[in-house]
Amino acid sequence: SLPEDQKEKVYKDKFLIDIESVEVTSKYEPNPLLQEHIDSYKKIFEAKLGVEVGYTEVDFETTFSKIRTSEQNSTVFLSDVIRAFAETEIMLLNAGAIRSDCLFPKGYLRLKDLMAMIPHPDLLRKVKLTGKQVYQALENAVSKYPIYEGRFCVCSGLTFAFDPKKEPMNRVPLESIYVKGRGPLKLDEEYTVAIKNFLAGGKDGYDVFTKGEFLNDEATATPMNECIFEFFDSINRPEVLEALVAKGFKISNFEGIDETKRHHGLKPSIVKAIVDLVYDVKEKDGKRFISINPKIEGRVTIL
Repeated sequence: SLPEDQKEKVYKDKFLIDIESVEVTSKYEPNPLLQEHIDSYKKIFEAKLGVEVGYTEVDFETTFSKIRTSEQNSTVFLSDVIRAFAETEIMLLNAGAIRSDCLFPKGYLRLKDLMAMIPHPDLLRKVKLTGKQVYQALENAVSKYPIYEGRFCVCSGLTFAFDPKKEPMNRVPLESIYVKGRGPLKLDEEYTVAIKNFLAGGKDGYDVFTKGEFLNDEATATPMNECIFEFFDSINRPEVLEALVAKGFKISNFEGIDETKRHHGLKPSIVKAIVDLVYDVKEKDGKRFISINPKIEGRVTIL
């Protein structure tokens, strides 16, 4: 700010607003009253985050060194859930979107665990790409291997292989790419692909996505992490769990579809897709939870 004598000259007969930037660090003693309020809200928040929402039958692997170099059971499950909500043929996600960097042991999953996995509310975008553009995206996904790059591919709806001994952007044999329900990838055909908004802007080397035809915009897109929360929330309701148990998990005969649609606004096709990811129903302290049992399926093969 100006010295006092200059202030008088420059701002004579005017209001003077002085602005000073103060960095609040541990050198300042906390205000007791304010700290009391913060602590009370912190307890409420931590209690809500500690609520158990599901059960994993296996250790759930999200360690960076694993998910950024290979397919893992976590990447299989998370990409399948997101693709189910997106209702696209393919889901392509960068492994860097998964932030927890740890192994969740077999057992109950808490809300805080889900938030740790995908904490950022990046929007879920849907784009129409040619087979050639999908192929280019997969080449980019493995171009930095074996470096622990966030661009490494997490995918659902397709399988492919790559040869790390070859030069980057020439590692994926075209004949290795297979799209579920469509067969071998055709360069001149079109496919619907779910991606996160971060990648829609061409980040992590995925500039090919900027050239696609987007099927939704930012105003109507759903935050991607909400798909994970909604998966557990929509299935964990008592009437849905009862229907699952009664029907022995035979999804084709699942009578709770319409009721689920009325309560959560989900299309029957989405409900069928997410229910298909349920492994079993667990019971603890009189409360039922769905369990998951994701496995590595060979979606990304290293030659």
